[in-house]
Amino acid sequence: MSKGLESAMQEAEAASNGNLVSHGMGLMWGLAWSRGSCALDRKMRKKANAALKNACKAHRIWPYFVDMGVMVTPTYDIQEEEVSELGRRLSAAVGEAMSNLGWKKSGQH
Repeated sequence: MSKGLESAMQEAEAASNGNLVSHGMGLMWGLAWSRGSCALDRKMRKKANAALKNACKAHRIWPYFVDMGVMVTPTYDIQEEEVSELGRRLSAAVGEAMSNLGWKKSGQH
């Protein structure tokens, strides 16, 4: 199960064009704004976090939002199919947020 979540988070990281980096182990993972991301600036981070929240809401996924990104900790009885769906929705939300922000690659905003 933890490998499935790791893959899901890596997919979401890829959808961010290098603006988010996945970190975690087991069933506790997160996406943090990368060092090359414009979200390290306080005003840009606020805008980026809002865009990510709006996109997550639109894709019906609600991770735990923190100042530097998001965290995901599914229940222990989650099924593999649900982890895959989590990855699909989170990746779509991240991609949409990056598009809405006009962010292509990390550092190119």
